[in-house]
Amino acid sequence: MRTTKDEESLSRREFLQRAERAVAGAYITLAAAPAAKAAGDSRPNMVFILTDDQRYDAIGLMGNPPWLKTPNLDRLANEGMLFRNAFCTNSLCAPSRSSFLTGKYAHKTGVVDNFRELPSQNVIFPQLLQKAGYETAFIGKWHMGTQKGPQPGFDHWVGFIGQGVYFDPELNVDGKNSKYSGYITDLLTDFAVDFLKKKRDKPFCLYLCHKAVHDFREPAPRHANLYANLDYPLPPNAKYDMKGKPKAVIERSDLLKGPLPYKDMGDWQNYTRKYYQCLAAVDDSVGRILDALQQTGKRENTIIVFASDNGLFLGEHGLWDKRFAYEASIRIPF
Repeated sequence: MRTTKDEESLSRREFLQRAERAVAGAYITLAAAPAAKAAGDSRPNMVFILTDDQRYDAIGLMGNPPWLKTPNLDRLANEGMLFRNAFCTNSLCAPSRSSFLTGKYAHKTGVVDNFRELPSQNVIFPQLLQKAGYETAFIGKWHMGTQKGPQPGFDHWVGFIGQGVYFDPELNVDGKNSKYSGYITDLLTDFAVDFLKKKRDKPFCLYLCHKAVHDFREPAPRHANLYANLDYPLPPNAKYDMKGKPKAVIERSDLLKGPLPYKDMGDWQNYTRKYYQCLAAVDDSVGRILDALQQTGKRENTIIVFASDNGLFLGEHGLWDKRFAYEASIRIPF
């Protein structure tokens, strides 16, 4: 990871050149994959971790809020590369997820809201990896229509319908529904670690999608008192002049006075505190993933990508939630 602020900011041309080389290399690898299945297959493993509603600055090293601690996310960023200006194309759960899987805009995937299933004509990248001889797994939040069972492209499946719940969820594991006791972030990580530790003679791709840190948030018991005496600073533009703004923005502007979650400053601080408390379990999860890769000797040959489906307003422009194309809503950690 580059060390100075200027070095960390890639020029647009340099970024595009690197992206082109990476994409070209990926397709060459996939095209040549069948010939690489001999003993001692050295193709890299892939771990893709996607969170929900995580802001671009919801990483400790970003310094906002100053008291936020995410040692494992910081570790991942410091050992790799942090793109400080990454943006999603659609600040809504399902459309953004369809774009991550297909590499296409939501209006091309057909998933333009949270209720449409991913049309079968879309090819997702795990399908290409599976065809190339990778063992693939999906674990977590799919959230495209009512699709809850195993989807094409995955050898292993752990999923749930819609947003799911934070405690004691019902999960579909390889086609069988069962109720599990525990905290969703930890449970999904348990499945992920088991998959990573499995002995195999082929490369793998793990696609881990957390429910966290989506509303309505319930932190893990071990984090219930985390940041208890610390307040999140209200953004300078929280009391935003809505004059001349689109009707949709005006109607959504319910900071400190809307039905949820801001009835007063106490509610506001409780809401934001739970956001960062839930993030702590995600950070724990990242640490467990990194440790599992290290313990199995796979760390150096594994590509890890961490991102969020979209950002989140925490008062900016007098807004909460996401959806609108302001920076807080569309800028993501990557």
